[in-house]
Amino acid sequence: MDELGAIRLANRRQTFANRNYFLMIYPTQDCNLKCWYCYETHVKNTCISKDVMNATVKHIANKIERKEIDSLHLTFFGGEPLLFFDATVYPLLKQVNELCSKAGISFYPFFVTNGSLITEDVVLKLKPFNPLFQITLDGNKQKHDKVRIGKTDNYPTFEKIISALQLISDNISSENSLVPRIITLRLNYDNQTLKYTDEIIDEISKLDKSKISIHLERVWQTKNSVNKEQVDELKQTIVKFLKAGFRVGHGIFGLRHVSCPAEVYNYAVINYNGLVYRCNGRNLTPNTAEGKLLPDGRIEWNEVDLIKRLSRQTFENDKCLKCVMLPQCMGPCSQKQIEKGWGNIDDICSLNVIDTSLEDYLTLDFEVRYSLGNSNKL
Repeated sequence: MDELGAIRLANRRQTFANRNYFLMIYPTQDCNLKCWYCYETHVKNTCISKDVMNATVKHIANKIERKEIDSLHLTFFGGEPLLFFDATVYPLLKQVNELCSKAGISFYPFFVTNGSLITEDVVLKLKPFNPLFQITLDGNKQKHDKVRIGKTDNYPTFEKIISALQLISDNISSENSLVPRIITLRLNYDNQTLKYTDEIIDEISKLDKSKISIHLERVWQTKNSVNKEQVDELKQTIVKFLKAGFRVGHGIFGLRHVSCPAEVYNYAVINYNGLVYRCNGRNLTPNTAEGKLLPDGRIEWNEVDLIKRLSRQTFENDKCLKCVMLPQCMGPCSQKQIEKGWGNIDDICSLNVIDTSLEDYLTLDFEVRYSLGNSNKL
């Protein structure tokens, strides 16, 4: 079998023949928290206007009317997307859901949120839409409340987020959801965080474990401080979560056909001001915009930028083509390659940020998969 040929074909299909539309919206670039490691440049008092909301709805309606999509995956990002929930996100959700429902299009809303603004009222309003969530903890209460704090008065958020997780777990069904585990609880860790895993597990023990998955992610600014003790602690943490009945993952690799959704033609990021982007891993500024949303719902892309990103395959270089991790990586993302120069991947190779040697990473990955397969025996 021509395995490399199969990878190339799957990549082209995912890039240009995908009928699932991935749309990300920034209702605001403002945030109520000030986490020290956040890469976003928050823009105070920003909020999506009614004109941009109407154009966004028209944009989705156009896709549906032209029968270009079979499903809509709508992500709310930011900033903190729930800052102006009743005025922006909730009415937008209702309109889009109605459009998709009438056309028989599957609709999957997803919220990347700090969780501190999730209340019972918000959860009950979201309940009919069967949303997915990514919410972050930064350790046990003592550790978290030193990192994930409010912009005003440095107010703590640990208890607010635990309460939000419980509200979602108790009230939102996973029956009609895209995936059964509707909450991804991202645990950001440094060299101290994992020492208090038992306390974190105690705090989330009442959650419906069938609805939640744990994802362990090292704070990227601490990537150069990893040692053998840290690797062993990561293994122990994973086993603890498994024994407690949670599904757990770690790291950056996973079977995929593109390096990043930004490499998929049917993808866009709409900012609160109507400017359009393809990468949400960089600050959204007027200078980095790759298009704009027009009042009639069309996106006017900068074709030069689009060609730079989509005319090449991220893994077509000697290093990636010889790498055993190619099917689970697909090379550094297009944004990094545009910035560094296509094919110059030594400084941006994903193997540089996996915490461990490749051998240790694969050993740990095997142990996790084995444990998941035998979790009922733990």
